[in-house]
Formats: sequence, C-alpha cells, structure tokens
Amino acid sequence: MKRRMLSVLVLTLALVVTATADDAKPKKKGDRAGGKNAGAAQLLKPFEAVDLTEEQTAKIKALGKAMNEKSNAIREEAGVTQELMKKRAEAMKEARESGKKGKELAAEVDAKAGLTDAQVNAMKKVAELRKNFMQEAVALLTAEQKEKLPARVKATGKTEGKEKAKGKGKKKKEAE
Repeated sequence: MKRRMLSVLVLTLALVVTATADDAKPKKKGDRAGGKNAGAAQLLKPFEAVDLTEEQTAKIKALGKAMNEKSNAIREEAGVTQELMKKRAEAMKEARESGKKGKELAAEVDAKAGLTDAQVNAMKKVAELRKNFMQEAVALLTAEQKEKLPARVKATGKTEGKEKAKGKGKKKKEAE
C-alpha cells in the first residue's frame, strides 16, 4: 500500500513539474500569435483610433499584403537580410540619440549598417511603397475617421505638397 501511494505521489509530482516547466518558458520575440499574419495587425495599428468598418479593414489588409509582397521582393533582390535590417535599426537608434537628422542621419545609418548602394536604393523604394500604402489607406477613410487619426498618420496620408505644410507652420510661429 505504501509503495502504491509513493508511486502515485511521484507520478503526480512529475506531471505538475512538467506542466509548470512548460508555462515558465520565456516567449521568444518571434513566438507571437499570428505568425505571418501578425504583419496585418501591425499595418492596422495606426488606424486603432479610427473605427474601421469590416470592408475598410479588408481593403487595408489587401493593400498591406500587396505592399509587403512588393517590398519583400525588392529587399530580396537587393540582398537586404534580416541581419542587415537589425544592424540598420541599431545604427538608426544610435544616430538619433546623437542628434543627427535628415540626410546626415540617413548617410550615417547606411554607412554604419554597411549597406551597398543597391541596398540603400532598395530601402528607399520600400519606404516609398510604405508611404504610398499609407496614402491609399487614408484615402479609404471618411472625413470623420480622418479627424481621429494620429498626427503622424495624417502627415503621411496627405497628398499635398510639403511646401503647403511648411507654410502652415511658419504662419503659426509668426502669429505668436
């Protein structure tokens, strides 16, 4: 009887330890729900403040999917790997912390990341695709929805020239 109780106790303990060990595993950065579809959630993130209809959500996801396919093809063709993207992100963080902006920032980031001219051009094309995606996505919204957008999304969604936006800032400063 004692032997039977002891074996049941040991088996129970083994099951509890195994179950607890599975729960304690730290999640890796790549272990997020959705896998490949997680990119769609990221594309919709700027539009969280806006109550998108199901139709708008579907259209934005379709636009995003097309953009992702094109940008992945551009990166692959130019040989831009995940390692290069990580180096570039680290270089960007360092350059921003040092106070650099604009073309100076871009030149330093590309040099530190070790990007070739072809890779730099590919990254510019990808940025242009992203900008076009945002413009097309914002164009799907109603006027009320556009009002709810964060300022940074409104700025990328505008199709007006930069001069007009800069002019508004100058007038505001002059009025003060």
